[in-house]
Amino acid sequence: MRSLFALAAALWLATAATPQAQAPATPEAKAVAFLLKEVPKWRAEKGCASCHHNGDAARALFYSDASPAPELLAAQLTSESRAALHGLADRFAAVEPWVEQGIQSAFEGALKAHSLKMPKLAMPLRAVVFGTTQTPALYPTLAAAGRARVVERIRRYAG
Repeated sequence: MRSLFALAAALWLATAATPQAQAPATPEAKAVAFLLKEVPKWRAEKGCASCHHNGDAARALFYSDASPAPELLAAQLTSESRAALHGLADRFAAVEPWVEQGIQSAFEGALKAHSLKMPKLAMPLRAVVFGTTQTPALYPTLAAAGRARVVERIRRYAG
């Protein structure tokens, strides 16, 4: 319970100095904005106030600049997933505005174009963008990370 209060206090302090009318500019500000929207839903949707899903959300967003471990990339990046990720990066670059619906549409288009099931693309995508295969819901997490970061990391790590 103590850590929940610490998280709430950190979120409040981080946003107290940020004008609410502006869109968050930094990855940290985007993560705070995402968590401020999501935290109130945790008890209703997950039946808890600080379960492991919530920690994953914070970790995925706050550490999204961490380089993926070479072992993770080796396990996730096959020739099939690399080809699909290259196509997905091009699709993501064209998504305007960068919102969940557009992200989902681009992702589903890449799945169809490469005849893949969701895990065959979602796990490699999470690996290159967030450095882990476990994240909260994919589309809102990608939306919070920002198009430029997502596309750049796909292109950098999918080779």
